Amino acid sequence: MLALNEERVAMKNVRYLRADILRWEPDKRYDLVFFGFWLSHVPESSFTAFWDLVRRAIGPKGRFFLIDELEGEHARALETRVADGIVMRTLEDGRTFRAVKVYHRPAILQRRLRKLGWDVEVRACGGDFYFARGSANRAGG
Repeated sequence: MLALNEERVAMKNVRYLRADILRWEPDKRYDLVFFGFWLSHVPESSFTAFWDLVRRAIGPKGRFFLIDELEGEHARALETRVADGIVMRTLEDGRTFRAVKVYHRPAILQRRLRKLGWDVEVRACGGDFYFARGSANRAGG
C-alpha cells in the first residue's frame, strides 16, 4: 500500500513510514493527523492508548480528522464475525484475512472522546460512513 501510494503521489514533501501504530512514538508534532478506515481496526483494549498517541502527535494548535465505516448491511456482507471485535474478511480476489473490526456509533464515540479530553464532532455521512474531527481540549486533556 505504501509503495502504491508513493508511486501515485510522488511528492518529495511526503514522508512514508511503516510502523506498528500501537507501538510507534511520534518524532515530531503535526498540525493535522488524518486516518481513514483505521479506528475500526484498533482493538477495544487499545482505544485509550491509541488516543493518547494521537494527542502526543498533534501540535498545540493541531487537529485530527478521521473517516470510517458504520456497521451496516454493506460492511457485514463482506465479513464473518468470529469473536467479539474479530472478523474474517474475504477480498474480491478470494484471499481471506482475520482482522480486528470494532464498529463505532457516532454519538457514543463522540461521548467517549469527550471524556478523554477531546473537543470533537462525530457525524454519520454518506449512509455507510462517519467522520470525526477535533482537537485536544488543552484544559481537560
